[in-house]
Amino acid sequence: MPQVKSHGLDLFYVKSGNGPALVFVHGTGGNSILWFKQFERFAGIHTCIAYDHRGFGRSSGPAENFKSEYFADDVRAILDAENISKCTLVCSSLGGWTGVKFALQYPDRTAGLVICNSTASVDLPIAIEACEASKPRSEAEGALAVAFSPDFIQNQPLLVYLFEQIQMATPVAHQLDWELVYDRIMGPNTLTNVETLAKISCPSLHIDGELDRIFPPAVIEAVAAKFPNSQFTVIPDAAHCPWIEQPEAFNSVLTEFLNGVDWHRAK
Repeated sequence: MPQVKSHGLDLFYVKSGNGPALVFVHGTGGNSILWFKQFERFAGIHTCIAYDHRGFGRSSGPAENFKSEYFADDVRAILDAENISKCTLVCSSLGGWTGVKFALQYPDRTAGLVICNSTASVDLPIAIEACEASKPRSEAEGALAVAFSPDFIQNQPLLVYLFEQIQMATPVAHQLDWELVYDRIMGPNTLTNVETLAKISCPSLHIDGELDRIFPPAVIEAVAAKFPNSQFTVIPDAAHCPWIEQPEAFNSVLTEFLNGVDWHRAK
């Protein structure tokens, strides 16, 4: 598994395939393994990269290294190491913060932006309220219960078990406290002003699961409406992780979006 250093931390990533680059960015509690169904589908026509986000998996480290101002540079460091000039980012939940920051800081390197089940750092009241409600809900019901639909939990025990093991991939000594994660991504200087979104020149696709109780479709649709050149879609019979629960439907939606991306778009 290759690695690259960014802002004092070793970032671990996986790469497969050839063609226009897709960079997959996971959310809180995950790591690069979460995207195995997307690698299976897209590595035949794309260069697929998934990395362990700063603070998680094998890219974990001291809590002081988990700062949202580093997120965009982390992606840039991986692209530089692989000599990739431009990519489309596919970002879930916390990964949406990374995607938006990268698109704003490096517009000439962003062909497209896919935001999955994420409020994407947008300073919008409905989004902030959803983020604030996510912590007590997760604590009361457990991460699995809010991440997946009841039918998936009952009918796909092996995939649920895999997800549980993925969550345990971050060394105990480096597991981040939820309060710290929340403070670092929702602080006064970390959210993205709605007016700033007008600077995002690439097309964006916003995906949500029909049954997502962390960020319900109405929340994601409101966020998507603030992005220029945006699309919004809902994956039926899926909760907070539609790329895992309904991979065929998710990959189909992603394929349609990618077919419309201008990979040589000027800045």
